[in-house]
Amino acid sequence: MRKEMTANQLVAYNLRRAREEKGLTQELASQYLEPYLGKHWSNASFSIAERSADEGSRKREFDANELLAFSRAFEKPLAWFFTPPDDDLEYVICGEPLDVGRRVGRNELLDAVIPHGLDLRKHVETLRLVATELEMGDEAAIRQARKKEDDDG
Repeated sequence: MRKEMTANQLVAYNLRRAREEKGLTQELASQYLEPYLGKHWSNASFSIAERSADEGSRKREFDANELLAFSRAFEKPLAWFFTPPDDDLEYVICGEPLDVGRRVGRNELLDAVIPHGLDLRKHVETLRLVATELEMGDEAAIRQARKKEDDDG
């Protein structure tokens, strides 16, 4: 099954995911963002931003300053906000507002956000494991994941 998302919908999806991963309410997430945005988002503003990912919802366009603020506040690389959901659907990113953009699949999108010359797609699971373990502080698991990647690579 295919699902089409605009780049802004993808950012909105990952904004919600970043907030939920930190266990924050929208109000607390707004407080995290405020030093980087230079203003406070109301709960309504945050809700509109997150719901932009949903079909049929009012769409919110994000600017470069906001993307950088998300990256800094939630301690995620900028490219993370452009990573498609990890499910069984095939995602295509389309242009706005008239769907005139070039359609790209998940792998092509990953190619766009991962530095050229690096084939990290085959290491996505290892990277996710390392990121999870870093958050949990499990150094032994990190070493094990890195060793596994070295053995596989």
